[in-house]
Amino acid sequence: MFKAKDGEKIARIQDGFQCCGLRSVRDMAFPFPDASHGSEACVVRYERGTACMDAWREEERKVAIMLLVVPLAVFVWKVAILLSPSSSSAFLPSAIRLPNEDGAGGARPRGAIEYHDVEEGAEEGEADSVRAEVNRLNKDSSVATYVESGRVKAKNGLWQDHENWRESQ
Repeated sequence: MFKAKDGEKIARIQDGFQCCGLRSVRDMAFPFPDASHGSEACVVRYERGTACMDAWREEERKVAIMLLVVPLAVFVWKVAILLSPSSSSAFLPSAIRLPNEDGAGGARPRGAIEYHDVEEGAEEGEADSVRAEVNRLNKDSSVATYVESGRVKAKNGLWQDHENWRESQ
């Protein structure tokens, strides 16, 4: 900024920190030295006797500390939330709740997909076992094949149904 002679920005910095110059009150201070006044013009005009470097570094330290403390505090907060032994974890989505956590006294909503073991289904006499599901799918496939075999391709390339449908066996 000093080489570019950007007096407006340098003046704002000096006014903000109530100082003159960078390393000393005569080093790169605004107003710039010229034929009418020397390097002590800032001290004479604004009556300031401190350099800006110490105040600048102190401000940088404060910002650096904030940049370290905020992410650490967020991390500690997240760990505390995940590890806190609360009796009610209603704020957690059901996808990450542990199986033994009941939200309302054991009345948890039924999941969209339930998995059953083949041996358990056979022992308990459950009608909806894996084998029964495979058989149902095979039967549906057979019906679809039977219906499609009853269609005839017309001259225009479209499929048309036969007039006479046979009963499924």
